[in-house]
Amino acid sequence: MKVWFLEGHIDGLTTTRKLAIDPLPFVIGRRSGLPLTIHSSNISRIHAEIFKKNGCLFLKDLKSTNGSFLNRKPVQGEVLLKPGDILHIADIALKLTFESTAQVVGSASTELDIAGSTDKLPVGILELESMLSSRSVTSVFQAIYACDADRIFAFEILGRGTHDKLPKSPGPLFKMAENFDREIELVELFREDGVRQANASGIRSPFFINIHPRELDQPDRLLATIRAACEAFPVLHLVLEIHEGAVTDLSVMKQMRRGLNQMGVGLAYDDFGAGQTRLLELSEVPPDYLKFDIRLIRNIDLSPARKEMLVFLLQLSKNLKIKTLAEGISNEREAEVCRTLGFDFFQGFYYGRPVSLPTQN
Repeated sequence: MKVWFLEGHIDGLTTTRKLAIDPLPFVIGRRSGLPLTIHSSNISRIHAEIFKKNGCLFLKDLKSTNGSFLNRKPVQGEVLLKPGDILHIADIALKLTFESTAQVVGSASTELDIAGSTDKLPVGILELESMLSSRSVTSVFQAIYACDADRIFAFEILGRGTHDKLPKSPGPLFKMAENFDREIELVELFREDGVRQANASGIRSPFFINIHPRELDQPDRLLATIRAACEAFPVLHLVLEIHEGAVTDLSVMKQMRRGLNQMGVGLAYDDFGAGQTRLLELSEVPPDYLKFDIRLIRNIDLSPARKEMLVFLLQLSKNLKIKTLAEGISNEREAEVCRTLGFDFFQGFYYGRPVSLPTQN
């Protein structure tokens, strides 16, 4: 008779032991009395469940803190199991086997003290799962000034991490999330927190919000999240920033433009000029705002050639009725050149660093 087994380092031993997956459904967690109790601080009281459906074995996570993984990929929904699969219940590795009971020597208690595993998860995945599930993020806001430089026109919302075991900066967090295919969840979490704080501030200037380039692979989902923000906070005036490098599919951009127009949300192309300057997309799907990349602005007072190029691009933008924004202004010389060239808006450390916004009393 063949039976499904979980195989791992059981009872703190260095030798591998096996435990029959019986009865079904087979619940795994830290709480006593379950089909499989694992005494580990990383395991939730009710962590995951193995069950049978249509003659096949499936695994689902039960909203655990540190997540469940199948072959190193996070479990979302129900996932089909097969012999040889590696299950990680948080950081505890268990191998799935299907074999005759006659092949199994000895037995194991359902109360397991698993000290470690020879098949560890990649570094950072547990902390990332914890950050996402606990929503350990916050937002800071960088002012965008109008051309007269004495009036704040808008704010850009920038996400930051608050998990005590992970970086605060979004760059390293996104690199980690991309390794585990969780970048969309991370950017959605940043946006949700940002618009919530923006609304709580009572400020009614426009708020520029960011996306991850991979979100354009799922434009319907992206538009749905923006729509949810608009419905939750109807008084906010939002502007969606899309990196110039992600503006490659005209049909998707036209879909985005239509959807944003219906919601009353503005569109900005970010980091314009950072790579291939996409003049076709600029003319076919013109944004409301064009944010010129910091590399075009940095030391602009020392580069006549770049100034000449910016004159052309600014005139093109004006002809298309696109408002222009100079990013990354760091000193008075750069600011003066950008004012002379005719930029509509200015942003950079010269005008102010990202800060928290006070909550309206």
